[in-house]
Amino acid sequence: MKKGRNGKKTKIGTAISFVILLLIIIAAVAAALNWDTLKRTPAAKKVEGAFGISRQNTEASFSFDMYSDNVFAQLDGGLILASSAHIQSFDGDGELIFSKSTGEDGAVISTGGRYAAVWSVGGESIELICEGKSTQLKYQEGSDAAHPLVSVKVNGDGKTTAVTVENGYKGAVSVYGSDGSAIYRVYLGSGYPLDAALSPDGRELTVLTMTENGSRVAAYSLDSENEKNAWESDELFFALDYISSGTVCALSSESAVFLSDTLRGSAAYDFGGEYIKDFVLGGDGYALLLLGKYKVGGSGHIVTLDTGASVLGSIEDRSEPQGFSASGKNIAVLYSDEIVLYDQRLVQTGSIPDADGIKYALARSDGSVIMVSGNGASISRP
Repeated sequence: MKKGRNGKKTKIGTAISFVILLLIIIAAVAAALNWDTLKRTPAAKKVEGAFGISRQNTEASFSFDMYSDNVFAQLDGGLILASSAHIQSFDGDGELIFSKSTGEDGAVISTGGRYAAVWSVGGESIELICEGKSTQLKYQEGSDAAHPLVSVKVNGDGKTTAVTVENGYKGAVSVYGSDGSAIYRVYLGSGYPLDAALSPDGRELTVLTMTENGSRVAAYSLDSENEKNAWESDELFFALDYISSGTVCALSSESAVFLSDTLRGSAAYDFGGEYIKDFVLGGDGYALLLLGKYKVGGSGHIVTLDTGASVLGSIEDRSEPQGFSASGKNIAVLYSDEIVLYDQRLVQTGSIPDADGIKYALARSDGSVIMVSGNGASISRP
């Protein structure tokens, strides 16, 4: 009798355990099928822990047409892509909010806040996109002369700066409003303009030109074509942007120079004979550079510099990145085996393993990442 009662209890206990296990499995399957709804609840996390499941928090996904010349950028937490065939923009929830069936050969995307400018080097059209609406920026001049684009930037207010080639001059720089209207233009005869940027407050234009003796950086107010201030160097600089409201960063093959907004004070970071292989400049108080001993291949290291040319952080012991991006104080670096998140001092804040097949890792200001693969994209949080 006693033995039978023990056996009965064992069978009942086994049945209860089986039911509990079945319920956990059902919950796990439900979690997998309805993850957007569950939003990573504590119960879901317990289920994952119980089964040893490790899963990144995928917050949204994007579905788009794939073309070999697609280029991508993060736009106000969402995604914008462009190619010779189309332009598409998605919000932060993965919803398509803008689509156009024609694009640009060799498309380039410049972003600022809620705005993106889609253009191409040597082209003449600029498509300004904001929250699902598009505005064509036109040169608005009576002549039929060509005005090929050299550089385009857009700030957080939608003001767009365009450097163009000009007949009779060495170039021109135009500033357009968010409504597409031309609000300023300066023609240049003393040097060939390579890049230009509008100050964060939209009141001052800084222009980088190539001269016979090297480079020249000049500042203009938008109510005059006369230079306010200028700075010159015998180095050949190729890129320029504001990294804060009072500091401009200019890059050459030899150094990064940080100029005050008056162009009278400067500080420099020398590359020490290394090559600059990639960079990100913006309005977040730092410059992000990839330097290496060789132009192609070999080892490389990442460095961030503050407005005084001092090193904020450096990564020396990793393989060369396949790409990186920055948004606010967040930096996403794509390596061959994972995506690593850093702050502006290059202190690691998270990672996403198994990055096989990921082509772009686009940082978002909230610390998440848009991961673009060969057949789609998704937002994930480490």
